Amino acid sequence: MIKKEQYKQARETVNEYEKQMDLSVVNGSTCWIMHRTTDNLIYVTTDEEYANRQYKSGDYIMRQSQIFNPLYY
Repeated sequence: MIKKEQYKQARETVNEYEKQMDLSVVNGSTCWIMHRTTDNLIYVTTDEEYANRQYKSGDYIMRQSQIFNPLYY
């Protein structure tokens, strides 16, 4: 079981990481959601060429979407 001090330290670390993330850089960017049908692996990429190569392999279902941060809306 995690101790109270360990939890507090972990929360502080997460808060620091969140402050360092500049989501405005990718906010509104086009992304591709990739679903590998052989083992149900799902991931998101912002690299269109890579997404197309993976899709053409026949192992993936691909969906186009947009990245957004709801805090900006």
